[in-house]
Order: sequence, then structure tokens, then C-alpha cells
Amino acid sequence: MIAKIFISFLFFMTFLFDGKWQKEFTEDGVTVWSRNIEGTKVIQVKAFTVVNQNPDVIWRGLQEDGKFMKCMPNVIIKKDFEKCGENCKLTFQKIHRAPLKDRTYVIKVTWTRKEENGKIIIHHVYKQVKGHKMATQNGMEVDNIFGRWELVSEDGKTTKFTYINHVDLGGLVPASLVNKSLKENAAKFLKNLKAQAPSWK
Repeated sequence: MIAKIFISFLFFMTFLFDGKWQKEFTEDGVTVWSRNIEGTKVIQVKAFTVVNQNPDVIWRGLQEDGKFMKCMPNVIIKKDFEKCGENCKLTFQKIHRAPLKDRTYVIKVTWTRKEENGKIIIHHVYKQVKGHKMATQNGMEVDNIFGRWELVSEDGKTTKFTYINHVDLGGLVPASLVNKSLKENAAKFLKNLKAQAPSWK
């Protein structure tokens, strides 16, 4: 299992900056692009906005359940995941789009942070917790959901925030539907962040 996650992560990083992004839309100060990796079931969505807050404050806020969960679209409930380790949570998330409607995920979220060329790079990995079942397709599991966030501040007060989501569903649901949902959720997440982060301390 660990080997599979590691290989998938390397695969993700290999293709992260290859190929061309297609601009989808700009809405309320958030711009969204997407691309499919040819020959795979990987879907990538990238969203960008400028947030009126310091990147270190944003990073700390994303580590706090109350702040992070308020930015996440369609989250219905969450609780700590026992014996999971630092920066790891258990999340129940509902995505309102057929055939995903009423499907509930039990997801383990792992965070990492590093500095790269003046950017704060945040990786998070969502992994369905073994032993739990989805509400509508018992026994089916999401293979992996990777996210990469880039926070860049030129003046120390505002932050250029780029969110890249990478999903390999392994044929669980039609790629076109997942792609549409990812675009909408990425835009919602950044809109929420743009609205809420300025008040974070």
C-alpha cells in the first residue's frame, strides 16, 4: 500500500508541469485551468487567486480544522483520526454531483510543507481509510487524491495562491463528471479562502 502511494506520488510529480493547461473560466477573482494526462485516468485542475493575507498565516490556518474546513466546499462533518500522526485528519465529505450524489468518503488527510524557489509548497494526500465503505458503492475505493498548493508573497501582505488538484480514480466514475466537479470545487475553495483568510491571525 505504501509503495503504491509512493509510486502514484512520483507519477503525479512527473506530470505536474508537463503538457498544456486549458483555461476554463475566471470567476470572482479565481481563474481555473484543467488538463487530462494522455493515456491515464489522471485528472488535474489548477486554480489561482490573490489572497489578502501573509502566506505563513495561510499555512497555519490550513492546519486548523475550523479554518480549513470552512473553506472546503460540501464538507458535512469531520473528526480526529486516531493514531494517524501529526497533521492527519478523518473527513467525511459529500460531493453533490451525480453519480457522486450522496456518496460519503472517509478520508485520511496527510500534509507536508517545504520551501521551493521562494514559494511555500504544501502537499496534501487524501486517501480513503481501509475498512470504511462508501455510501453508494460499498467496497469501492478512491485510489488517490493529491493536492499541491503554492503560496508566493511579493510584499509580505498579499499571497498569490495556486491550488493544483490531481485525481486518479481508476475508473470509479466517469472522468468528465469528476473533472467538472473538481473545477467547481477548486473555484469554491479559493473563493472561500479569499473571503475568509484576511481575518485569520
